[in-house]
Amino acid sequence: MTLYTIGHGTRTAQELIEALQSFDVRLVADVRAYPRSRTNPQFNEDVLRQTVAQAGLAYEHWRSLGGRRRGQGDASPNDAWRHPAFRAYADYMLEEAFLSALDMLLTHAAHTVTAVMCSETLWWRCHRRLIADAAIARGAQVLHIMRPGVAVPHQLPPFAHLVGDKVSYVVTAPSVRP
Repeated sequence: MTLYTIGHGTRTAQELIEALQSFDVRLVADVRAYPRSRTNPQFNEDVLRQTVAQAGLAYEHWRSLGGRRRGQGDASPNDAWRHPAFRAYADYMLEEAFLSALDMLLTHAAHTVTAVMCSETLWWRCHRRLIADAAIARGAQVLHIMRPGVAVPHQLPPFAHLVGDKVSYVVTAPSVRP
């Protein structure tokens, strides 16, 4: 099973649709915590839902996979992440709410070509990278759509460790810390 990711960035809505269609995506799973944009109103939930539907794609907002999470602070077991937002999301990935949502997402992706969408164009600067790590741990292949016809395969960061079907980001060597 393949799961795609994409960031809308400053693209036009048509550019986003073209990129998605170039990989036969049928479902856009919006993982923004707040599905709106002041600077790119074409990606506000109500507008985007309509645009996606007109292109023959389905749209779902997945608040349970959204970013901007509060982590465990100094008690975080995910100390390989220096960036507090990524560490906080990694902490959230340990919770049942995340695990359940991920399972549902991957079930959809097994039957419908699905792309996880957020606002950040660059996947490595977005919580999509952590969702991708978790999907790989569950056996999915993850491809990040960069532009129409171009996608790059996701690879776990060197400091990530698979523990069963979950990901751990515990520091094992200071030199691999991001």
